Amino acid sequence: MTTRHVLIPRFCELTGYTDKAVRRKIEDGVWQENKEWRRAPDGHVMIDLEWYVNYMNSEIKKADPPLVLMVSNRREPYAGGFVYFIMQRETKSVKIGFSSSKMGVHARFLSLKTASPSALELLAYFPCHYSHERLVHKILAGKRRAGEWFQWCNKIEHLIESCRSIGLRESLRTLDASLPVA
Repeated sequence: MTTRHVLIPRFCELTGYTDKAVRRKIEDGVWQENKEWRRAPDGHVMIDLEWYVNYMNSEIKKADPPLVLMVSNRREPYAGGFVYFIMQRETKSVKIGFSSSKMGVHARFLSLKTASPSALELLAYFPCHYSHERLVHKILAGKRRAGEWFQWCNKIEHLIESCRSIGLRESLRTLDASLPVA
């Protein structure tokens, strides 16, 4: 179950806004009641997280042109995205997913963090094509817990460290020699 509305302190914790900035947006009418926020029966102000995630996704689409990467020796461009690694330390589980934008990565992390009973950490994200996410899942199939969640292991740690220095595509090749060399 995900929580759609949260109190201002929780919203600030999740997004990095300050309490003062949130209250100023409400006071100045930038954020409107029953649209971006609601008043709870006890009078507390509750911010709509679903609105915020949609707002941030629309802002990133306006600001960033689509990422273009080269993936084959034919040099065909494609619209890429990002593979991300989110860890739940309590269970030593890592979610490995794909998003088409950096803001999408952060929005997904925010929604998972809100719904999770234990702390989550965004370990890393790297530019790539969505097919690279499938390759990561294939390489780590033996460590799959459920869906896109995997048991933390040395391969994941090595992949993240390697990606930071040589990129996701080359790092995948070091983990699985059967991948095509392009």
